[in-house]
Amino acid sequence: MTITPQLRVSEAEPSPIVRDFGLYAEFLCNNRMTLTPKSQYLAKKPLYQINQLMTTYVTADNPNYDQHSYPLLHLFYHLALAGRLFRKAQSKGGRFELQPTERYSIYQNLKPAEKYFFLLETLWIDVDWKDINPAWSRDEAGLNIGQAFKFVSQQQPDRVITVNASKNELLKNLFDRLGRHILNLSFYGFWRVTRDEEATGILYSKYDFRVATLTPSKFGVALAGILATARNLPYWNVPNRRGYGETGVIPGSPLPSQNTYRQVQKMIREIQTGKKARINKKVQPVYKEEPFILPFTAFFAPGELETTLPREQAKTDGNYTFKVSLDKKTWRRVVLSAQHTLEDLHLIIQEAFAFNDDHLYCFFLDGKRWSHNAYYSPDDDQGPYVNKVRIGELGLEPGQEILYLFDYGDEWCFKVLLEGKVVEGPRLLKPVVTDRKGEAPDQYPLWDE
Repeated sequence: MTITPQLRVSEAEPSPIVRDFGLYAEFLCNNRMTLTPKSQYLAKKPLYQINQLMTTYVTADNPNYDQHSYPLLHLFYHLALAGRLFRKAQSKGGRFELQPTERYSIYQNLKPAEKYFFLLETLWIDVDWKDINPAWSRDEAGLNIGQAFKFVSQQQPDRVITVNASKNELLKNLFDRLGRHILNLSFYGFWRVTRDEEATGILYSKYDFRVATLTPSKFGVALAGILATARNLPYWNVPNRRGYGETGVIPGSPLPSQNTYRQVQKMIREIQTGKKARINKKVQPVYKEEPFILPFTAFFAPGELETTLPREQAKTDGNYTFKVSLDKKTWRRVVLSAQHTLEDLHLIIQEAFAFNDDHLYCFFLDGKRWSHNAYYSPDDDQGPYVNKVRIGELGLEPGQEILYLFDYGDEWCFKVLLEGKVVEGPRLLKPVVTDRKGEAPDQYPLWDE
C-alpha cells in the first residue's frame, strides 16, 4: 500500500517539543549548569527558570520542585545526554556540569521534522525508560507500550477516550502500567491526556501519573501502527536489551532467548495455540542496522525527513588516563590503552589498591550505583560482561566519571574519572599505575584484628 504524504512537523506541531527542547538546550548553553551532587540532576533554581520558558507548561508554579517533578524537563535532560548532545564534565571544584558537544551543533542544522524524529529516535533507542518513569520498572514499558500504540492506531483522531475501569478494565490496567510514559509521549503530540486527580492521593509514588482521558491526534493515529510493529520498543531500545545481558546490541535485530518480552510472547503463543512453541535453531543471518526514520519518511513531503545524526560512536585508539579514587586523600592514577577491556581496568585497580580479586564487581558508566548502564564481572549471573567490551568502544570523554563497585556485600565504591586520552604515540601493551596518594585501606579490617 502506498502512503501519500499527509503529515508535517514544525516548531509548533504536532506539539511544541522541537521549540521547547531548543529553548531548553539554549538555556544550558548560555548558563553554567552545575549538577546536584547526589543525583547529578539540574538544581531547583534553573529548573524553575527553564520551566517558565516552556510552551508545554505542566508543573505548578513552585520554585522548590526537584527535577523529577518537571516531567518535560526531566525527559529533556535524558534526551540531551542519551542523544550525546550534552555531556557531564567534572569542573575544577569537583562538581559536574552539563556541556554541549559537537553533536549539538549538528543537531541545530537539522530541519524541524529531522529534529523531531531525532528526539523520538533517542527516546526509542537510547533512553533508559526506567529513568524517565521512576515509579515503574523497565519491563512495564517494553511489555505494554506496543499494545498502547496498537490500540491508538485503531481509534478516530480527536475522539476523547475515557480511561475508566468500569468501562474497560483491560484498557485501564494497560494505561496504569505505563503511567508517566503516557504523559511523556503526549509531549511528542501523539495524544492529549488529562490526569486522574482522584488517583493522585492513593499512588505509592508522587511521581506516578494516571490517565483520566486520552485523545489521540491525527499524527499519533497515523504513526501508531509503525511504533507498535516495525519499531516495536523491546527490539529497538538498547538499555532494555542491555539489561538482559546483551552486548553490541543492534537496534531492531532479533531478540535473544533470555529477553523477557520474547519469553512472554512465547508463553502467549503457547496459550493461544495449546502447543509448545518450537525453538528455531537455524543460524540467524547477520542483521544490518536499519535507519530508525526509514518507515516514517513516506508520511512526509520529499526532502522534509531525510537525515539524522550518526548513531555510531567513533572507536578511538590511543591511551586513557584514569584517576581512581576512594576519597579525596586516597587515589591512584592508571593508564590503559583503548584496546584494553573493562576487565583489565578492574585488574589494575585491584593491583593499585592491593585488594584480593575475590568478589563480584561491576562498572556503572553513568556513575550511579545500581543503575542499568552497567557492565558486570564475567562470573556474575547477568551481563553485559566487562571482558566483552574494550575501553575505546565506550565513547568515554575526558571529564566523565564512572563508578567501579567491588564486592556486592561490602560495596567498595571507587570513582573512576577519565582525566584524558592521547591518540598519538605508541599504544600501551600493559596497564600501568603511574601515580598514587594515600595508603590503601585494609580490605578486611575485622579479619586483621
